[in-house]
Amino acid sequence: MFDGYIVCLLETRTTGDARSMGTTSKNWAKLRWGLIPLSASILIGGSLYHVGRLVRADQTPPRAVRDIKLGVARPGTLYAFTLAIKDPAQLQGTDAVLATVKDAQGEIESKWLHTADLDFYLTLRPRTAGPITVSLSSASTVHVPEINATLHKILEASAPVTANTAEGLPGLIAAAPNDTWQTAQPFQFGQTIYGSDDQRPYAPSKSEDAYAAMLKGFQWFKFTFKEQAPRLVYFTLNVTDRDVPLDLDIFQL
Repeated sequence: MFDGYIVCLLETRTTGDARSMGTTSKNWAKLRWGLIPLSASILIGGSLYHVGRLVRADQTPPRAVRDIKLGVARPGTLYAFTLAIKDPAQLQGTDAVLATVKDAQGEIESKWLHTADLDFYLTLRPRTAGPITVSLSSASTVHVPEINATLHKILEASAPVTANTAEGLPGLIAAAPNDTWQTAQPFQFGQTIYGSDDQRPYAPSKSEDAYAAMLKGFQWFKFTFKEQAPRLVYFTLNVTDRDVPLDLDIFQL
């Protein structure tokens, strides 16, 4: 049995797609597994995934200030979450606000907002039915600015994928939580994955550990290779921001 992982860097405001291509036979003799993550570094902290979730980019937890209910979501449905500071003048100097997105099961992802990074986007798939909320918190000396926060449903193909070849497969949208190999998002071998990555800061905040912050943004995916004999395949990663270094890696489970 073959098992594996892959890693790649996508920075804030970067969108891209990872394309896997290969030929699968109609007679499946045995299962082969692979896991593919999109990451925010070149194998840095790779071993951390074997012992648990990456170290949090925030340091001392700030006091909670305000919770905003964005709507009630359903599991298995995709949603686009967007948050932005209304007036940049309300966040100055080293002031920073931690925005934490949660579903009914708990935290999905978080990001520090500050003068060098005033917005946060996340594509998410709730793990259970219930409200989607964003919690805004900061140090007691920081005034939480006014924000715009929205949550919109993303339409997907209703029919399940049953094709055995790359032709005709619908694209897959990357969605959190998928930041560890344990929560890797499944896809069909030969399918195109579309995604964006705004968890990794454009520039780290003074309120967080810079090294840990730059390790954020990993996205993991898994596929099943069902052919009897080995095949030579290739993976292609296309991005719109050419200033961002990229890495795509496959690991054996």
